[in-house]
Amino acid sequence: MLKTTVDPQGNIFTLNPNYNMRDRRDILYDLIHFHGRLNDILKEISQFTWDAETPVITMTDSDFRTVLEKCIEDIISVRDIEEWANALECRDDIEFADKKIHDAIFDLANPEINGVITKKGLYEIIRSLELR
Repeated sequence: MLKTTVDPQGNIFTLNPNYNMRDRRDILYDLIHFHGRLNDILKEISQFTWDAETPVITMTDSDFRTVLEKCIEDIISVRDIEEWANALECRDDIEFADKKIHDAIFDLANPEINGVITKKGLYEIIRSLELR
């Protein structure tokens, strides 16, 4: 029997219970590092709730900087960064090693509030992390 679930953005996913699920931490690792297609990662992680009593993984400065550099190097798009940041922003199962990372994730997830995402802006975020 297939199971249907809805993520916080209202996307509906049908899950096959016979599918061999990966561990939550492994999927979050791929999300943090933007390994693979974001839509595939989001479908996979939708099998778990966003809420967690304690984080199961931590995003480091290096993790964050590496994904921003992927955008600067045109490996992923500015739109990808926004969607990625949205996927990370409110998760209780991810801890951020530094409040600056969490603040930057919020900014990237909400360009309509915080301004358009640009490569120059990504460089500035990286620089601010290096200055701590």
